[in-house]
Amino acid sequence: MDNELIYRDLIFVNQEFDSQYDMISYLNNILEEKGFVKDTFLENVLKREEKYPTGLDTGDIKVALPHTDSENVKKSCVTVCTLKKPILFGQMDDPQNKIEANIVFILAVKDPEQQVPVLAKLMEVFADSSKLKDIYESKNTDDIYEILTEMIK
Repeated sequence: MDNELIYRDLIFVNQEFDSQYDMISYLNNILEEKGFVKDTFLENVLKREEKYPTGLDTGDIKVALPHTDSENVKKSCVTVCTLKKPILFGQMDDPQNKIEANIVFILAVKDPEQQVPVLAKLMEVFADSSKLKDIYESKNTDDIYEILTEMIK
């Protein structure tokens, strides 16, 4: 995985949304406007999230990783959004359980063969609780960008 997936203008700090739908819709609109995703991306992310939730209980700072198939993507990227107040996501390994996600990483991968390696790299980030805390507590996009590009090489 290379740093071509992380863009400063796709990092959003200390955001507030009323629901999972509002947050994903807002970020989808930006991704679509910037030419990263097709107009089918939002619908397919939401359908996939309903069937296969992506919330991860990663300790104190919990994450969610909404994504969908590569056919809905024009250009690969990872969008990062830290949340002022957590948003409920179904837990990946126990869909009936809900977790309060503090950070959401929306994954858009154009090459289907790259999806698993990208997910594996992100899981390394999620496994480092001190880095997750640094990302969550950061108040500017540059700090988050530096942390992620250093970890995802």
